[in-house]
Amino acid sequence: MSDAIVAGILDCRTGEIIETVTRATEKTALRLKVRDELNKEHGKDAFYAFELDTALGFNLSYLRMLMKSNDPALTLEVELLSARYKVYQTTQQLARLEKEVTACEDAFDKCCELFENGSLELEFVQCGLEDELTDRRDSVSGCKSDLAMYKKRVTEFEARINQQKGVLGIFPSKKT
Repeated sequence: MSDAIVAGILDCRTGEIIETVTRATEKTALRLKVRDELNKEHGKDAFYAFELDTALGFNLSYLRMLMKSNDPALTLEVELLSARYKVYQTTQQLARLEKEVTACEDAFDKCCELFENGSLELEFVQCGLEDELTDRRDSVSGCKSDLAMYKKRVTEFEARINQQKGVLGIFPSKKT
């Protein structure tokens, strides 16, 4: 797939991410490790296997409920991973949308070349295709806005984590 982290294991007592995976096929092994090993050894709900690439989306509220402390700093690392995954996902979507726009523009140009300038046929083709082309360009623009927002979130989470490291001197580290 890629280097994008799609799932991991979180220690609900400390907020430390103890393991992450980049392939969806490895998610089941994480869930089993939490169920069969970690929570048996350390107690029920001590660890949680989170997934960033679920169809329903990542549920931070549920994760916060599982945490053994109300300290919001304990979920910063997971929030950062979630934001990074959104950047990855949106980057992939943007690349796909840009390819679609290019293909549609090429098709539009080829269709228009078939007819003489000023002809009724050319006007018909242009009117029929311009709205679709505009909608697709708007989708690209919206996706670029989303990407900028997610990148900003990543930067904000990184700054908060660095600030937290400075205050505490240490902070849970993630292991991949």
